[in-house]
Amino acid sequence: MSSKNSRQFNWGLFFYLFFVDKETKRVIIVSITTLIRSISC
Repeated sequence: MSSKNSRQFNWGLFFYLFFVDKETKRVIIVSITTLIRSISC
């Protein structure tokens, strides 16, 4: 169930980022990258 929720969350983020301003998108992408790195480690 958790994997399904995370997948849904990722798709939501994808569509959200798609409609966000370029500058905001950059900041959010950096935050997500940092988040993914912390989760991986």
